[in-house]
Amino acid sequence: MRKLLTQFMFVNIGEHWDKTNLPDRLENVILRKKANNSYDYLYQTDFIHLSQFLFNKNESKMKEDLFQRLKTDIGSLTQGELKKYLPKSNWEKYFEQIVSCEGEMLKKRWERLYELRCIVAHNKVFYNQDYEELKKIISEIRPILLEAIQKLDKVKIKAEEKETLNEELIANSNSKLAEFLKIYHIFFQCLEGICSQNGYEIKNRRNIFSILKENHIIAEESINKIHEIFQFRDQLVHKALLDGLSYADLDSYISFMQQMIHTFSADIPDTIIVPARIEGFEKVFKNENCWYEVRIAKAMRDKLKYICAYQVAPISAITHIACIASIEEFKNSDKCIIYFKDKARPLEKRIQLTDSKNAIQSIRYTNYNRLIVSNTIEELFLKKQDSI
Repeated sequence: MRKLLTQFMFVNIGEHWDKTNLPDRLENVILRKKANNSYDYLYQTDFIHLSQFLFNKNESKMKEDLFQRLKTDIGSLTQGELKKYLPKSNWEKYFEQIVSCEGEMLKKRWERLYELRCIVAHNKVFYNQDYEELKKIISEIRPILLEAIQKLDKVKIKAEEKETLNEELIANSNSKLAEFLKIYHIFFQCLEGICSQNGYEIKNRRNIFSILKENHIIAEESINKIHEIFQFRDQLVHKALLDGLSYADLDSYISFMQQMIHTFSADIPDTIIVPARIEGFEKVFKNENCWYEVRIAKAMRDKLKYICAYQVAPISAITHIACIASIEEFKNSDKCIIYFKDKARPLEKRIQLTDSKNAIQSIRYTNYNRLIVSNTIEELFLKKQDSI
């Protein structure tokens, strides 16, 4: 597996991919050990993390484009076009067409191999049947990986996908860097929105920075911080110049971006939060893929893209989210039923209530970008002037 990943990056990204595209040193944490081997990164990566790069499904970055087409041009969307928006793993993107093996099968075998490996590593009882299972899994996996290595020359990666691959490897190397990159992309979308709302045409990232600076849309002090963050992100993804950087530096960048997202997303509600008791949550929200008897002003209905469930006490947290398919009248009343596009999914991190006086007792509106960078209910609904 290490050989496959090393050669995959070498062939498709470049000879010095590990030196130019991966973090070399982060103060207070060793991202990889110093060694003479120039491809040492993958040899220091944990066994199970090797598979995450290949098998974790990644949401399409064209999601917003899909939402726009669903609103304005849904009739022209073909089944083939819709499929390109589905989350895909790197195995599905680059290997499944040239190697006769489905990624899900290989992922399950690798996870079981990891479990068996841990039995040995932790000095637990390793039975003969475990040994036989280990041999069987290896005999199944090894030919697949060898075939993938032999066919690497048939893998074609578009230029714009190389940057995404770099980011995925970096995110797998360290959770703090993964958090930074996730919030950076939300932050970037937020800046794009600010420029569009002020009537400026967006061409590229440099164009966004010029618009913000030359038209005094954001304070100069914040502009300088944005420039610093942009530079850091480029160094992280393309040059890995991280010497001297501490967790405090990363935390300051993340905190600044979260603050800006909160400030500029507050006035653009696209998400509705509904309080739910456990019975209704389990039966309706999770299994019927809808939520009904909700009173929503007509002016708000076209603006909403997402619905979240706030589970009341004793959970007292926003736990699940779903994309909205449609909002329709409920039984000829002044209330609505909200239909989901697909099943509600759990948030990566629950947004917890910290003070019972702030419990959500009726519907609340917020912005999706603000929602997913918030840690608490209180932080989510912090007043705009308090967050600047």
